[in-house]
Amino acid sequence: MTRWILWCIALFCFIIAMPASSAENRNMAVIDILRLGSKADAENNVHALMRAALALNRAGAHPAEGDTDISEIWIAKAKSLSEKMPLIYQYRGRTLGPAYRRGIIAAHGKFTTQQSVNAGQSATVNVVALKGATLGLDVTDDDHQQVCHLTHTVRERDCHWMPTYTGISTFILTNYSDFQDSYFIVIN
Repeated sequence: MTRWILWCIALFCFIIAMPASSAENRNMAVIDILRLGSKADAENNVHALMRAALALNRAGAHPAEGDTDISEIWIAKAKSLSEKMPLIYQYRGRTLGPAYRRGIIAAHGKFTTQQSVNAGQSATVNVVALKGATLGLDVTDDDHQQVCHLTHTVRERDCHWMPTYTGISTFILTNYSDFQDSYFIVIN
């Protein structure tokens, strides 16, 4: 139990020490947490589920509007798998941070979402396919001008740009593979 508490403290210190100014590093940390949490979920690993939920919370990540809070799902699943819940997991609360969305994209399918971006603030979007599908990502601004285009990306990819005007960007994820895949998209 003591070793487990020390691990949680070390993870907390790592998350706090993450450079807040680096959107790319922050998004990749969230992608890594989501990947580890998904693996723990598939393996019914109570402690790994709770560590992932806590790390996601500490990273300041939150679900995109209308999407389900995956950390709450992981906590609920861990509670259902184990009657003993460590006290450290009872804390909950977030500040604004990267928004993530989880989904399944059909073979040769497309997923479209929108998010507002602020002028003069670096914008970043990261995508990861959990089963290795080949994905493409297109990002356009509210004038329908392309700001990012990635084709046939493998496993995970990211886009960075500096919006000139505050507005709504459109994100189009395309699956070029012959199989469906689960994905995470993190927008910051």
